[in-house]
Amino acid sequence: PSPERTANSRWPRLVVVATNDEGQRRARPSNVKRELALLNSSF
Repeated sequence: PSPERTANSRWPRLVVVATNDEGQRRARPSNVKRELALLNSSF
């Protein structure tokens, strides 16, 4: 298979993973707030 074809077949997966991750974060705002609090306290 050509490198172009394999790259194209990989892209949809990356996009799906990215959108799923974003959707999960939006569905759980409390987790985001907790993560931000941890980040702030670590500085």
